[in-house]
Amino acid sequence: MANNNINLETSSNEKNLLNLKRPKGVWFIFIVSFWPLISMLSHIIVIIGIVPIEGPIKDYYNSLNFFDYFIILFLPLYIFTSALMLFRLKLIAVKLFFGYAILRVFLTIYNFSKPEFRELFMINISNSIVSHLISLFVIVFLLYYVNKLKNKGLLKL
Repeated sequence: MANNNINLETSSNEKNLLNLKRPKGVWFIFIVSFWPLISMLSHIIVIIGIVPIEGPIKDYYNSLNFFDYFIILFLPLYIFTSALMLFRLKLIAVKLFFGYAILRVFLTIYNFSKPEFRELFMINISNSIVSHLISLFVIVFLLYYVNKLKNKGLLKL
């Protein structure tokens, strides 16, 4: 008769990872990472015409091309994946968040190269500037925080 015993023991390394308490900042980043997914859904609702729009915002949406649609779908999924890897305390989260920062720089340049975006930005310039400054602060904080977690050895392969 074959031995059907299953070894239910885990290695000491696995036990340490299971018992590792996630920092509150990791929980916060993970929960907040759902916001871009909600934002993506709002863009989709506008794009497919469920919510009617007028004026400069309509001009902006009419100017979107395939690349813009791709970014509207890709970026929130990328942010969520980065946060999920951080929640799982994976070292890859550091590279993903640094990649996100680089991507945001290029996307900001790309957006400002479009006249419809600039027009929308200028309509409410004080809120637009504040929004961009908050985004910059959040990105710098994320980079600092994930690097700090990496240096403390909390993130694993």
